[in-house]
Formats: sequence, C-alpha cells, structure tokens
Amino acid sequence: MGRWVGLLVVVTAIVACAPVRSADTGDPIPSNPPGPELTGRLLAFDHGSEAGAGRVVEVRGGAPVTEVVTGVIAADLGAAGQLAYVRADGAIVRRDLAAGTDTVIPATVPAGADCLSWSPDGTRLDYLGRADGGLYVTTVDGATTKVDVPKQQWYTESAEGYVLPQPKPGGASVPLTGELTCGRWLDDRRLVFDRVADMPGAVTLEDDEEPTRLVPADTTTVAVLDPLRLVDSPEPWRLEDRCGDHVMTFVDDGTVGNRYVVSPAAVGDEQLAQAGWAAPGDGKLPSARAAFVDGSCDVLLLLGDASAWHPTSRYDVDTGKTTELKPTFDDDHNPPLMDPDTVAFDPAGDAWAVADGETLFVFNIETGGSTIVSGAGLVSKVLGWLPS
Repeated sequence: MGRWVGLLVVVTAIVACAPVRSADTGDPIPSNPPGPELTGRLLAFDHGSEAGAGRVVEVRGGAPVTEVVTGVIAADLGAAGQLAYVRADGAIVRRDLAAGTDTVIPATVPAGADCLSWSPDGTRLDYLGRADGGLYVTTVDGATTKVDVPKQQWYTESAEGYVLPQPKPGGASVPLTGELTCGRWLDDRRLVFDRVADMPGAVTLEDDEEPTRLVPADTTTVAVLDPLRLVDSPEPWRLEDRCGDHVMTFVDDGTVGNRYVVSPAAVGDEQLAQAGWAAPGDGKLPSARAAFVDGSCDVLLLLGDASAWHPTSRYDVDTGKTTELKPTFDDDHNPPLMDPDTVAFDPAGDAWAVADGETLFVFNIETGGSTIVSGAGLVSKVLGWLPS
C-alpha cells in the first residue's frame, strides 16, 4: 500500500525524515533541511484499517494529532470551511467547525456513500451511493438528483473465449457491471466523472476475474445540472485540481500525458462534446507533477527524478513565467504523488501537505525541507488547511 513508514520512536506530531546515502557511492546525501513550522489547522481524512473506522483528524503545530470526528466513511471540506462527512449509518452530516455542532442533511443514502465532494460554491454535495454505485448530487436541504448509475448486463461465454450478450446453448452466463467513478466539480453546475456509456457487444475476460466483473470506464462525461444533461467527451481526460476560476486537466494522447490549465467559465455546455477543449494549446503546463497553490492559483511543479532532491518550480498561469525554487527533499527517492484531493497549502502559502502512500507529509516551500505527520493514520485525502 504505497510507502512503508518504519517504526517511529519519537511520539510527536511531526517527525523529521532521516538522512539518506547515495545508492551508487554510499556517500551521505545532504540532509533534510528544516521542515515547516505548522500554523493554522490542517485537516485530513484517515480511512482506517477497517470498514467504518475512518476519522477526520486535525494537525496543529507543536500539538499531537487530534480527532475531529470518528466513525466516518467519507469526508470533504468546503471552500467556506464547512466540513461534510458520511457516518457509518449512511447519514450525510454537515459540521460547523467553529461551534462543533452537526446537522444531518436529509438525503436518503442506503448503505452509505463514498467520494463525498462539495461544489465550489458550497451549496451541493456529490457522492457515490454504496447500495447501487450510482452518482448523486444533493443540496444542503436534501433535494437529491440521481446523475447516473452503472450499466449492468448478463453475458454468455462463447467457445472463442469471448463473453457475448447473445444467448449461447450451454454457455455460462455472468453479470457484468460498467464502472462509474467518483465525480469532480468542473464548476458550480457541472460535474465530471468516468463511466461506460454503452455496454460493449463483446468482452474478453481473464480466467482469474471474480464472478461479478467490472467493465472499465471508457468515457469521460460531464453532468450539466439544472436541468440534468449528460455530455460525453470525445476523448478520456481527468480533472486533477481546481483553484479559483481555473481547473487542471490531464489528457493522455496514448504516448504521453499532459496537464493543462482551463477556465471552465470560457467553456460552454456545447463545447464539452468537442475535441480539444480539455487540452488547449495555450494552457499546457511544463511536464512535471503539479498542483495549484491555494490563494495565488500559481502551479507548484515537481520533476519526477528518482533522487532525494526533486527540482521544484512555481509557474504563473497568467504570465507563463516559471520561477525556480529550492529543491524539494524526499528520502523515499520518489517525488510525492500529487493526485486529486491529496494536496493542500497553508493559508500563508509557505508550506504544503500531501497524502502519499497513506502517509501525511508536509513540505517547506522556502527550504524544500520535509516532515512526516505521526499519528494521522492511513490518510487518503487532505481535506484542507484553515487559519487558526
């Protein structure tokens, strides 16, 4: 499960990464510079080692990690600092972090929900229902819209090893389900997800697949709300990050993947089904791992060098100017993954946190130094970083 973190003998909130030696020469590699002094409130989701054992945790500088809420299936932090989470009984709850009070959103979620996510304006939440795997959107008042549900179909195996929808005498029939992924907000009224729009006429299955088999998603779809309309993209793409009026897309052309900065406000509903809108030439980012810096909406870039020090820069999306920063230190020799929902910046823009391999790391932008957060559990999502 990603990175393995050894036994931590110092029980503190933050533990510094150990120095490393060169794999080629054995010589010491320059040690990790000082990590950041944490300010504000860093919130993360620890999914736990058992079903229903998740929790939202809070990290403050110099203090042990504390629990905000336990028994959580999924959680998300809205732009206005409002926390939403799903309890083990399936209820979606909105918490006032300042007052510590909870309000249950009257949305029906049988068997619970996954992939909870606030819309940018904080008026709606989307989630995947565990009962049917469907994608839903609810208002804070509980008005719920079913966006889509996975397609299902029975297929029958033929002598050629293909599973076909047509009945075959004596053939073994198996149920297949089309994959449907978590939704990500393009803007306040448009939601992006992957799905199987139409089940294929023939499917090749591996011998070791489980009886209930999943047909991988092959279509990226935008759900336009108010009223609901599904628009399939001409090519698969991924929405990786958002900041202000910008989103970051990832488009794989079959040989290499590229990231782009797009302004959703400039993309009309009719353009969503046209090729190229998710990969505008003037929005292409330098090739690197990337995430928006909260507040400025600049892009932090890390090159994927397999070393303890990773070249780091800051890219201004408005001017196209790149500013070199101190290299980022990571003693695992791989730059941290910057997947969707795994990165957050402190309010001052001096440090950033990332969930990488279920471990919570914090990096100092000025020095490149890193620290590991001890006691945060198995972190799969960095919810956000609030002021004190």
